[in-house]
Amino acid sequence: MWLWQNVDHVTFDFVERVQGTEPFRDETQFASVAAALADSAEHQVTGIRDRFSDLNVVARCLMSRPTRPGYLWDSFNAGVAAGLVGDATAARERLAAVMAEEPFADWVREAQQTAHDLFDIADDVAAVRDWAGSAVMSCRSKLALGDVPESAGGLFA
Repeated sequence: MWLWQNVDHVTFDFVERVQGTEPFRDETQFASVAAALADSAEHQVTGIRDRFSDLNVVARCLMSRPTRPGYLWDSFNAGVAAGLVGDATAARERLAAVMAEEPFADWVREAQQTAHDLFDIADDVAAVRDWAGSAVMSCRSKLALGDVPESAGGLFA
């Protein structure tokens, strides 16, 4: 979940399936499967934290994903990340893809308005960071996440 989306619910914007499904046979079998899944999830979280160790890594990862119609949040998140690291050209390219989506619902129109606003300030890294900081703090409040962790390095304080 990227908190700059400023939503009041949890989202899954970067998902990878680590193993297939397992049919339920009995409680003993289920307990074993559940323990293995919990262990796998713990390792996966560590891997994701390592993978997204800093903003430049995040931007490279999100920008490496293709622009695809119908995947508004992929383009939105890549555009924001590119803007945060000062790549205005890439930010505008991805934000333009958001604005080109079919505005079939209010949440799409809201995302498009935000993309338009960010498109206009993409050359100003400080302005993009100010916007992102406000969005992150607002989202943290909506989700009752508490104070910004020290690991954020003061970026959103």
